[in-house]
Amino acid sequence: DEAVAASVSRVEIVPTVLISAGEREKRAARRIEAVPDRAGAYVIYVDDNAYPEGGVFWTRGTQEAEVLLAPGAFSRAAVTLHLGPHAGAVRLMVGDQSQTVAVEGNGTAEVQIDLPHDQRLVPIRIQSPTSFRPSEVNPASDDARLLGCQVRIGVE
Repeated sequence: DEAVAASVSRVEIVPTVLISAGEREKRAARRIEAVPDRAGAYVIYVDDNAYPEGGVFWTRGTQEAEVLLAPGAFSRAAVTLHLGPHAGAVRLMVGDQSQTVAVEGNGTAEVQIDLPHDQRLVPIRIQSPTSFRPSEVNPASDDARLLGCQVRIGVE
């Protein structure tokens, strides 16, 4: 929060793992968010097809969004999907596991996935079958973005 940020006078970054240049991720991170209440786990946004909103994100319409999950010491992911007012089959790929997840209108669906033990960054790709503009669904909203699927990623 702003009060904590204003009180910080120095930040020290200490590496916990050293890797060779060949093992580094080649893509640039647009944004990095900590997985809520899970120290050492992060979601890394690598394309423009996700709208990060602090621990949750929306996909851009029906475009496929990709993020990288740095699970830290955790071995399972819990991915919660929401399509807003629409229902449909969301395409979800975690690592090399691909599935289609049915989501009801105004409802959510949660998928539990075992994460690969040997990957420090796990790619997650999500594609919504439908889209909507919040301002067209809710007259009180001024949000004109074209949204697809809301995604919340947790780790266990």
